[in-house]
Formats: sequence, C-alpha cells, structure tokens
Amino acid sequence: MLKRFCIIFMILIIMSLCPPVVSADGGVSYIGDLCLVLNTGSFGPPGPPIRLGVISYGGKYFGLQGEYFHGSIRIDDNGMIKISLFGTDVTYDFPAQGSKTSLNSMIIVIDPSTGAPDYNLIGRGDYQVMSLSWNRGWSNDQPGSHTESGVGADLYVCD
Repeated sequence: MLKRFCIIFMILIIMSLCPPVVSADGGVSYIGDLCLVLNTGSFGPPGPPIRLGVISYGGKYFGLQGEYFHGSIRIDDNGMIKISLFGTDVTYDFPAQGSKTSLNSMIIVIDPSTGAPDYNLIGRGDYQVMSLSWNRGWSNDQPGSHTESGVGADLYVCD
C-alpha cells in the first residue's frame, strides 16, 4: 500500500513539473454569433432566432454553442453550409406534473448563393428536425416524437 502511494505521489509531482502537452492556443478562436430562423411549417409562423456562438477550429469545421443547442458547421466541397444541431429543453416548472422535457436533433443545409449581404443574410436552405419529448405525470406518460422537414431556414449574422 505504501509503495502504491509513493508511486502515485511521484507521478503527481512529475506531472506538476511538466508543461502541458496539449494546448488550444492559436488553434481555436471565437468568430461571432450567428442566428438561425426556421419557417416551422405546421407549427405556424417562424419562431424566434436560435442564437449560436461560432468557434473556428481551422479549416472548414466550426463549433456552435447556444443556450439550448450545440453542434457543428461544415462547409462541403461545393460550398454548401451543413449544420448539425442537438439540444435539450425543459419547461420552467420541471419536474412538476405536466412539465415537459425534449431532445431535438436538426440538420440544416444552407446555400450561400442565396445570401443578401445588405441584410446580413448568409443564405437560405432546407432543414430536417427530429424531436422526442416526455410529458411528466400525464395519463399516457409515454415519450412522443415529431419529425419535420421544410424549406425556409435562414442563417444570418446576429446584430
């Protein structure tokens, strides 16, 4: 037991004296915020913008982070912008009876040739959403699902 403690103690001392091997300096940078608006089709008029912070990893790959969503952007060889978003949401009264939790997955493809620089619009495109939700305490108490595809995703630079 004492031998094992001494070995662990020596490893910790050596690790504390060595400089870090992995560093994000120079490789990751914050670019700014983008807003995504989906024409929600069966749910009525477009919802509020989804605001996402963009982080560059270099090259054609970018990370996204928002209040309820996170994901990535990839620019393909044809210049199309492909966005993958994942998120969770809970109603403010969780875990009370009738509260709802949901898991959302979105794929959005934006065509930059449809952009309008005067309006900060990067482009328009198509989207596909899959949602799973759970209503707590309701009589069925079963998860529900919803899928939707549509034309009407606008990506623009937030003010």
